This record gives sequence, structure tokens and C-alpha cells, in this order.
Amino acid sequence: MEGGGTGKDLDRMQETNGSGGNGSLKGIPPCCLKARTSMPESEAKCHATVVSGWFTESRSCSDKAGKVLVVGGGDGGVLREVSRHSSVEVIDICEIDKLVIDVCKEFFPHLSVGFKDPRVRLHVGDAVEYIRNAPEGMYDAIIVDSSDPIGPAQGLVERPFFETIARALKPGGVLCNQAESMWLHTHLIQDMLSICRETFKGSVHYAWTSVPTYPRVPGSS
Repeated sequence: MEGGGTGKDLDRMQETNGSGGNGSLKGIPPCCLKARTSMPESEAKCHATVVSGWFTESRSCSDKAGKVLVVGGGDGGVLREVSRHSSVEVIDICEIDKLVIDVCKEFFPHLSVGFKDPRVRLHVGDAVEYIRNAPEGMYDAIIVDSSDPIGPAQGLVERPFFETIARALKPGGVLCNQAESMWLHTHLIQDMLSICRETFKGSVHYAWTSVPTYPRVPGSS
């Protein structure tokens, strides 16, 4: 087994999980116990069945002021999360559809609260054109929160767009781009990864998460 755990570690934890142990780990599934043995004991901090490292909260690690650009994101949710970081000096957002912003401000105040941050500078228009005209090396991070890559958003998954982003990012800057579902759009993901690896000097990875919604209650229709 990979990691710092051993078979004896797992056996010991399983014994503790059973009736013969002290019961401190009672109810934790075997898969969670196995995951815990793969990390140092000091790091294996569980709450119920959640193993440390599975869910983490992002934190600002530097006091250095930075500039962030959000592409799309007219609901304000990304702005809300970015504004949590005091290290960010300027938050530009370029949204093509002003109606999206207006509607979200009226009906989704818990999301659109991000627009109230004084660091936010709103630009209504085409993000492709906006980034093309941005000064070279202007942004520390660019976050693309776009719709599906069809119609107006088609250009946001093509090579010229990524090349303009690479120009607008500072050395060591970070791009976070909406990349569709790993279950449905593997060809699109492969194409994007290929383009990004040819365009950017740093590492390129595909990140995903499962978001459970509307879980079915047994016996319900």
C-alpha cells in the first residue's frame, strides 16, 4: 500500500472501529480508515467520515498585493470568493451581458454581494477583446467563469484566447478556466489541455469535483 500507513495500522484501526476497541472511530467506513493510514497520524484529523485533505478552505498565503481578472461570472459568486483575500488589490470583471448582472443583483443578493467590494472594477463587453487590449503581464490570476463553449463562449476555449491570456498574465501567474464535465466532454478537455500545455510554461492540470444535488430519498418518486 502506498503512503505512510501499513497493514498493521489498518488492522489496528479496524479493531478500534469494532466492538473490541475504544470506540473512538466507531462508524467510520473501512475505506476512510484505509485513507487515514496513508498519512502521518498527526495529520489524520477526522470529523465524522471526512478525512483531512479531502476538503480544504483556500487561504491567502501572501501579503503581496495582486490583480485578478474574472471573465464572465456575472452572478458575482466568483467576486465574492476572491474578495475574501486581503492580498488582492484589484479585481477586474469582464461580463458580456449586463442583464445577467442586473438580474442577479436583484434576485440573488447572496451571490451578487461580490459587486459591492470597492476593489471591483466592472467592464461590460467582450472578454476576448478586453484581454487582447490589456497590458502585458498585468494580472496575477485570471479566472474564467464562462457558459458552455458554444455560441458566444466558443472563443473562450480556442487557442487565440489562451495565447492572449498568457500575454496578460505575469510570470508565474495562474489561469483557472471552466473546462466542462469529465463524464461528458472528454474530447473538449483533451483539446484544451493540449492547447494549454503548448501555450503556458507552467504546469497544466484538470481539476474536478463532485457536487451532489437533490439526493433521492428512498421510497420517493
